[in-house]
Amino acid sequence: MSVFASLTTGVSGLKAQSKAMGHISDNLANARTAGFKRVETSFSEIVTSARQGQHNPGAVMANARYTHAQQGDLQQTRNPLNMAVTGDGYFMVAEEKTRIDNQPVFEDVDRFTRRGDFKLDSRGYLVNGGGYFLQGLPVDQQTGNPTTAIPQPLQITNEFNEAKATNLVAYNANLPENVRVPSPTNDVIGDFAGIGQNVLGDTIGSAGPIQPETFVENSSGGGAMTLYDDVGAKMDMQVRWVKLSNGNAPQDAPEVTNPTNMGNVATAVSSAGGTANDVWGAYYYDPDTDGGGPGTDDEWKFLTAAEFRGDTGTLVSAAQPAITGKSLNGKPVPDFTFDFTNKGEAALTQFADTNASVSVSKIQQNGYPRGELAEVFTDEQGRISATFSNGNTLPIAQVPLVAFSSPDAMERLDGGAFIETPESGAPLLNASGRIVGGAIENSNVDVAEEFTKMIVAQRVYSANAKSITTADQMLQEVMNIKR
Repeated sequence: MSVFASLTTGVSGLKAQSKAMGHISDNLANARTAGFKRVETSFSEIVTSARQGQHNPGAVMANARYTHAQQGDLQQTRNPLNMAVTGDGYFMVAEEKTRIDNQPVFEDVDRFTRRGDFKLDSRGYLVNGGGYFLQGLPVDQQTGNPTTAIPQPLQITNEFNEAKATNLVAYNANLPENVRVPSPTNDVIGDFAGIGQNVLGDTIGSAGPIQPETFVENSSGGGAMTLYDDVGAKMDMQVRWVKLSNGNAPQDAPEVTNPTNMGNVATAVSSAGGTANDVWGAYYYDPDTDGGGPGTDDEWKFLTAAEFRGDTGTLVSAAQPAITGKSLNGKPVPDFTFDFTNKGEAALTQFADTNASVSVSKIQQNGYPRGELAEVFTDEQGRISATFSNGNTLPIAQVPLVAFSSPDAMERLDGGAFIETPESGAPLLNASGRIVGGAIENSNVDVAEEFTKMIVAQRVYSANAKSITTADQMLQEVMNIKR
């Protein structure tokens, strides 16, 4: 009898709307939970008997429909370790099962999450608000390449960045073509022991007739370099350029075969008729070499030379001379390469300059002193890097993203985490999504939409309750017929 069946149908409707209301309540409760994915309700009918001209009341069933793959809004934060995923992808995380000697021991099964509100705990692990530990690939700090293919929980310790000696100085500049060579008549070269070329000597010292100030007046400033030795000690090297020769017949073959050898340069410049190309000498300032105080033995020492075609201004001598055996302030200078190139092309030139001065466009050296860990942050490539007190920034780890063939089929866990299931498929590396540093993904719950669904669920629930009371009244009428 259909009136009896309508009672059970109404009860199934109450159950279905009760379950829908539970999903709505869950969504509203987690509307502000980072990385939360709302649960939708999918209704399906249960048919008992349905043929042409005949239909018996059935029932309704409510099932959960997940939205794991639907993006939530991104929110910028002030935490440089926060991460959000835009597009497809999940973080790999680990769950702690116990501790031994205050160190976590992790479950063997990987977890996955979109919740990226990570921060450092007291042991240096990156843990999100759900209590899960971020997994990543440690990288080589010099090359930036991963050192392993298996993600592992990332632990950042308060390590120091060890000092590194300078071995390369990139130097790009233009030396003015329209500048004269100092001559004996201007009281500079002529006073160097009376030979007219003493400017090429190993040192120009204040003990001789020419004071360092006179050298400065007849040379051009070439900037300053900061070098570091093996223990990270800082050495400031001031450089000035002197034009040693104006060429008389420019040629591509260099005459200064060894630009770092002072004797070789002196021989080329003082040879009969001078050089075919223009020759410049670079000198560096070495103060107080004998410890007697400033001005007692200040010297300008030969560093290297550069040879140019006078007609084209192009460098013809070595573009990467090796500087060896120098000293500064009584301490040895680390051997380094003086790199006059930029992207493989010579970047030390000799063109006319309106001010007849050296124009330095780049002085960049490697090497640095010992540094302490100052900050850890995440960039847009999903790489965790550390900034040290010495200004050096080095990569620490790469954060991989994984994808699933059917992400909505993953099993949900507490704290916004998921585990794979046979229906979701195995995790696939190199997801198409992108990591945004300094941000988190909010819940994908729309509060206004949930309130609308709540009203509908309430009304449908009331309607089902009314169908039950109406069927009860109809049965009561049947019972009254007997009276």
